[in-house]
Amino acid sequence: MEIVVLRHGKPKIADSREVVSAFEFGHWVDAYSIAGIDNSHPPPVDSVSKANTCKYVVCSDLPRAIESVAALLVRCAVEQDPLFRECEMPYTKWRVLKLPVAAWSIAFRFLHILGFSREVESFKEARERAGCCVARLNILALEHESVLLVGHGALNWLISRKLIQGGWVAQRRASGGYWSYVVFHRGAT
Repeated sequence: MEIVVLRHGKPKIADSREVVSAFEFGHWVDAYSIAGIDNSHPPPVDSVSKANTCKYVVCSDLPRAIESVAALLVRCAVEQDPLFRECEMPYTKWRVLKLPVAAWSIAFRFLHILGFSREVESFKEARERAGCCVARLNILALEHESVLLVGHGALNWLISRKLIQGGWVAQRRASGGYWSYVVFHRGAT
């Protein structure tokens, strides 16, 4: 059995070097959540090739995941499931300090891991949801032999950790960048 965990393509959104307040970062996060992918950054041939070896595809129901599946040109059944959405990003309404979006992303994700979750799913809840994602992927792998998940950076990382804890072996490591993927095997390979 095989599970391929692939990160979506580059979103079509303002540059992460843009300098904003924490309050404005909240608006950036909202825009990121509904953004599709930037078609000027197509998937690498390797990612397209690997995606098309899978017999079933599941993805988040967010536009960047759905559009990524289309860009991968998969020719099998595709299921969209909100269970596989990205871990939500907390933020505050501070207006004084301004930082690049990338800096806010790192700071708030770190704070999220430490327990800050202001009105979003806590990191503990996200870890538990990743366990539910793995249970679903296990069922799909049993049914279809090979499954592709087109998901998101932080949740893919949590899912990958849970797959390894569950006895899956990573055959190829992902860089974490857009279109990167990791291949997990269980059983005869």
